[in-house]
Amino acid sequence: MTDRGITYKLPEGGLVAYEKVFMALYKQLHAYAFLLLKDQHQAEEVVQEVFCRVWERRNKMNIQQSLQAYLYTSVHHECLREMKRRKTAALSPVDYMKIEFADDSMRFVFEDGFIANYQKKK
Repeated sequence: MTDRGITYKLPEGGLVAYEKVFMALYKQLHAYAFLLLKDQHQAEEVVQEVFCRVWERRNKMNIQQSLQAYLYTSVHHECLREMKRRKTAALSPVDYMKIEFADDSMRFVFEDGFIANYQKKK
């Protein structure tokens, strides 16, 4: 059975087809996620999240490519989201803003162009 045939069985509640896909592709997808994330635990989380999403949306899925390609693409995008979350969590205000000092004021210039002024009360 091709992976496209398996895709067609998923909407019918094809747990057996889903398990076959999981067993056939989990290790490959996990290795790919690990290659991108360099973190064993996060790679497992990403692949599990993708497989859960596929199962939850199996009745609505309309995959135009192969299921394998769809899963790799989904894992890739989920890894990118995870890397973005890591980057955001790792930044402190000092990492993304510049502080300018004047006599009795401070000016915070953020990376996105936002400027905040602080004036010392007299």
